[in-house]
Amino acid sequence: MVSGRISDHIVCVVEGGRRIVIDDRAPTPAPVMQTYVLGVLMATLLRQRGYAVIHASCLERGGRALAFIGHSGCGKSSTAEYFCR
Repeated sequence: MVSGRISDHIVCVVEGGRRIVIDDRAPTPAPVMQTYVLGVLMATLLRQRGYAVIHASCLERGGRALAFIGHSGCGKSSTAEYFCR
């Protein structure tokens, strides 16, 4: 089980790779909650299931793949778009 806080009002728990529990005691804008759930919490859940979660862009051509892995904003998608052109 992993627990954490988004803010002083929101407590999240990811249990055994099967369940995400969110205790939201104050109104939270939907985009903030969606970003956190689909990012950090899902990555935590998948890690608990034994999957390695990476931040990447990937291209495929002729049955071969090329992946660009890195932090958000470092140019992965831009590089992939360049190769597609």
